[in-house]
Amino acid sequence: MLKHDTRVKALGLLGVVGWVAIFVLSVLPGSARPHSGASGFSEHFVAYAAVAFCLCYGIESKRKRLMVLVGLIVSSGFLELLQTYIPGRTAELKGLLSAAAGAMLGFCAAWVLYREKS
Repeated sequence: MLKHDTRVKALGLLGVVGWVAIFVLSVLPGSARPHSGASGFSEHFVAYAAVAFCLCYGIESKRKRLMVLVGLIVSSGFLELLQTYIPGRTAELKGLLSAAAGAMLGFCAAWVLYREKS
Protein backbone atom coordinates (compact mmCIF):
# COMPACT_ATOMS: atom_id res chain seq x y z
CA MET A 1 0.00 0.00 0.00
CA LEU A 2 1.24 3.49 -0.83
CA LYS A 3 1.96 6.05 1.84
CA HIS A 4 -0.54 8.87 2.16
CA ASP A 5 2.07 11.41 1.00
CA THR A 6 2.78 9.38 -2.13
CA ARG A 7 -0.92 9.19 -3.00
CA VAL A 8 -1.31 12.93 -2.49
CA LYS A 9 1.66 13.61 -4.78
CA ALA A 10 0.29 11.18 -7.37
CA LEU A 11 -3.09 12.93 -7.30
CA GLY A 12 -1.40 16.30 -7.66
CA LEU A 13 0.54 15.05 -10.68
CA LEU A 14 -2.65 13.61 -12.15
CA GLY A 15 -4.27 17.02 -11.65
CA VAL A 16 -1.46 18.74 -13.55
CA VAL A 17 -1.72 16.21 -16.38
CA GLY A 18 -5.50 16.75 -16.40
CA TRP A 19 -5.09 20.51 -16.65
CA VAL A 20 -2.63 20.13 -19.53
CA ALA A 21 -5.17 17.86 -21.26
CA ILE A 22 -7.89 20.47 -20.76
CA PHE A 23 -5.60 23.12 -22.25
CA VAL A 24 -4.65 21.02 -25.28
CA LEU A 25 -8.24 19.94 -25.97
CA SER A 26 -9.43 23.53 -25.59
CA VAL A 27 -7.09 24.89 -28.26
CA LEU A 28 -7.69 22.18 -30.86
CA PRO A 29 -9.87 23.18 -33.81
CA GLY A 30 -13.45 21.97 -33.46
CA SER A 31 -13.02 19.33 -36.17
CA ALA A 32 -9.93 17.84 -34.47
CA ARG A 33 -11.32 17.70 -30.93
CA PRO A 34 -12.52 14.32 -29.72
CA HIS A 35 -16.07 14.21 -28.38
CA SER A 36 -17.29 12.05 -25.53
CA GLY A 37 -20.91 12.10 -26.62
CA ALA A 38 -21.90 14.21 -23.60
CA SER A 39 -22.72 17.89 -23.91
CA GLY A 40 -19.77 20.27 -23.94
CA PHE A 41 -21.01 21.74 -20.68
CA SER A 42 -21.04 18.32 -19.00
CA GLU A 43 -17.52 17.72 -20.30
CA HIS A 44 -16.39 21.05 -18.82
CA PHE A 45 -18.03 20.29 -15.48
CA VAL A 46 -16.57 16.80 -15.10
CA ALA A 47 -13.09 17.73 -16.33
CA TYR A 48 -12.74 20.72 -14.02
CA ALA A 49 -14.24 18.84 -11.04
CA ALA A 50 -11.71 16.03 -11.48
CA VAL A 51 -8.75 18.37 -11.93
CA ALA A 52 -9.75 20.56 -8.98
CA PHE A 53 -10.15 17.49 -6.77
CA CYS A 54 -6.75 16.12 -7.74
CA LEU A 55 -4.97 19.45 -7.31
CA CYS A 56 -6.69 20.43 -4.05
CA TYR A 57 -6.64 17.10 -2.23
CA GLY A 58 -3.97 17.18 0.44
CA ILE A 59 -3.51 20.94 0.52
CA GLU A 60 -3.96 22.01 4.12
CA SER A 61 -3.66 25.75 3.55
CA LYS A 62 -7.01 27.41 2.82
CA ARG A 63 -5.21 30.14 0.90
CA LYS A 64 -3.41 27.67 -1.39
CA ARG A 65 -6.61 25.72 -2.06
CA LEU A 66 -8.38 28.96 -2.95
CA MET A 67 -5.50 29.93 -5.23
CA VAL A 68 -5.90 26.63 -7.09
CA LEU A 69 -9.66 27.18 -7.41
CA VAL A 70 -9.29 30.76 -8.63
CA GLY A 71 -6.51 29.70 -11.01
CA LEU A 72 -8.71 27.04 -12.57
CA ILE A 73 -11.62 29.43 -13.00
CA VAL A 74 -9.43 32.18 -14.47
CA SER A 75 -7.72 29.73 -16.83
CA SER A 76 -11.14 28.47 -17.93
CA GLY A 77 -12.15 32.03 -18.80
CA PHE A 78 -8.87 32.54 -20.66
CA LEU A 79 -9.37 29.34 -22.64
CA GLU A 80 -12.95 30.31 -23.51
CA LEU A 81 -11.73 33.66 -24.85
CA LEU A 82 -8.90 31.99 -26.74
CA GLN A 83 -11.42 29.77 -28.51
CA THR A 84 -12.78 32.80 -30.37
CA TYR A 85 -9.60 32.62 -32.48
CA ILE A 86 -9.73 28.87 -33.14
CA PRO A 87 -11.62 27.55 -36.19
CA GLY A 88 -14.76 25.64 -35.30
CA ARG A 89 -14.73 26.81 -31.66
CA THR A 90 -16.76 29.42 -29.82
CA ALA A 91 -16.43 31.16 -26.48
CA GLU A 92 -19.51 30.71 -24.33
CA LEU A 93 -20.33 31.99 -20.88
CA LYS A 94 -22.06 28.65 -20.19
CA GLY A 95 -18.72 26.89 -20.73
CA LEU A 96 -17.02 29.12 -18.19
CA LEU A 97 -19.88 28.70 -15.70
CA SER A 98 -19.94 24.91 -16.03
CA ALA A 99 -16.15 24.75 -15.62
CA ALA A 100 -16.33 27.03 -12.57
CA ALA A 101 -19.12 24.94 -11.02
CA GLY A 102 -17.13 21.76 -11.61
CA ALA A 103 -13.98 23.30 -10.13
CA MET A 104 -15.94 24.38 -7.03
CA LEU A 105 -17.37 20.89 -6.59
CA GLY A 106 -13.94 19.27 -6.92
CA PHE A 107 -12.46 21.84 -4.53
CA CYS A 108 -15.14 21.17 -1.89
CA ALA A 109 -14.99 17.39 -2.27
CA ALA A 110 -11.20 17.37 -1.90
CA TRP A 111 -11.33 19.53 1.20
CA VAL A 112 -14.04 17.46 2.88
CA LEU A 113 -12.42 14.10 2.08
CA TYR A 114 -8.95 15.25 3.10
CA ARG A 115 -10.24 16.60 6.42
CA GLU A 116 -12.05 13.32 7.14
CA LYS A 117 -8.88 11.29 6.54
CA SER A 118 -6.66 13.59 8.62
